Amino acid sequence: MPLATHVEKLPAPPSGGTPTSPPITFINCTTPGVFAATAARGREAGWEVVDLDADHFAQITNPCAVLEILRASVSTPISEGD
Repeated sequence: MPLATHVEKLPAPPSGGTPTSPPITFINCTTPGVFAATAARGREAGWEVVDLDADHFAQITNPCAVLEILRASVSTPISEGD
């Protein structure tokens, strides 16, 4: 992965989002902890940061946990058939 992926700054919307930007949820995969600094910056910017004891491939190794975090982050419930 290019170094710029970890050092390039992204503008953060105000806490809670705006009508043009939805709220931000950052899933911080804590094993091995390489995203701790990104999670800290996200918290400072007002993002919802959810720590998940998983590696970077949590969507593959723990898809149920990722799905539950995503479901909790949306305001409209997701039905089982979707």
